Amino acid sequence: GTELASIPRSLWLDESAAMESKVGGLLRTVKEKARGMPPHVPTLIWLVHERLLGSASDFDPYFQYLPKYDNLVYTFSESTRKMLLEGAPKGVTNRLMHEVWHDGDLEFKMLSAQIWDPRPELFPQAPPGSPPNAKFPQRLRAAYDWAVSTVYSRMIGPDARELTSVVPFLDLPNHDNIASSGATYDIDQLARPEGWEVADQVDGIVMVANRDYEAGEELLAAYDNVTVQTWPLPKNPECHSRMLTVYGFTDGHTNRDCFTLYINPKDFMKPADPKDQPEDEDYRLGLLQQENLGPKPIYIWDLRSDLSNVGVTVAKVLRILLLPSITELANGADSEVDEIEVWKAIQRLVKEQGAIQRSELAQMETFASELPEGSQPYTDGTNAALRQWFGVATEGMKRVQRKLEKKIKSK
Repeated sequence: GTELASIPRSLWLDESAAMESKVGGLLRTVKEKARGMPPHVPTLIWLVHERLLGSASDFDPYFQYLPKYDNLVYTFSESTRKMLLEGAPKGVTNRLMHEVWHDGDLEFKMLSAQIWDPRPELFPQAPPGSPPNAKFPQRLRAAYDWAVSTVYSRMIGPDARELTSVVPFLDLPNHDNIASSGATYDIDQLARPEGWEVADQVDGIVMVANRDYEAGEELLAAYDNVTVQTWPLPKNPECHSRMLTVYGFTDGHTNRDCFTLYINPKDFMKPADPKDQPEDEDYRLGLLQQENLGPKPIYIWDLRSDLSNVGVTVAKVLRILLLPSITELANGADSEVDEIEVWKAIQRLVKEQGAIQRSELAQMETFASELPEGSQPYTDGTNAALRQWFGVATEGMKRVQRKLEKKIKSK
């Protein structure tokens, strides 16, 4: 119950601080025009501004303390991304490719065109002493990658999925996988006053010991879970893939084993008859909408080692996608899809997405000789991150795949 540290709101890097900065007026305009944007975007824009200021930023001493993030996949070069995607199974890379690089690249291009490039006075791409109006896109991209890595690896918020604030000092404890076993934390993070219902009411956050310590004992925290006393523990710890993506490492606990299943509706849906109805009005997409499941261009699920989430949402989506078209139904096709057909579809997906395409890369034996001509050598951090991807994540995926195959056979 002892309060170990208190970090006042005035030290946080969040939207409130961003609104008081030189980019505050711009951020208010952005919020007014883009009402549906994620809550972290204003802070992200402000962090890019502060990073580009370099030593002129009041936060530069804190920024210099932070790691370089060269082990996080957000910052991987094109050649490194290609190496990873070619070497790892789809079950490992699907979520990474579609939710990190694809979305991140789109966000960067959009923000560059609408926010950064038109305002060089707020977002100086050129370092001091450069020719007038000089642009250094690599410097801007480096600032963006750094800001994204900071946001995802250090932000906290009222729940595990809503990131709102970077709180210096609160990010000091090292990770411990105690949360993977469902045990309690060493440290709780408590907002003061309690509750996050109205963000502006929170004037600080405290670190509280929830057990006794020996003198000199290290304080540890579980990075992937919210704290025990303020919010309930998530049912499952984060998967290896998300730990690697957000933090650059994973602790290897088998409770993090996941198989990332990827479903493209076009691979399953028989095309709608153009005489009957246009494809975008297909009745099957309407059924997905009614079930609050879509329609989406891509479905991605993390199937865990206990398989507790197989056969519910996944099976429901497949059952709808496998339905015959309106024309086929009119010609006497069966309107039901049996469970065996659904499990056969899952079996096909697991077989397609679980195959290791180049398993020798798991041992990192070929990386040095396979660097594309003219590319930069891999840093130690990137090598370590890739080794994690090919090792722990792949082994975890294999374990889930074996359990899936057993369950499919039993069907």
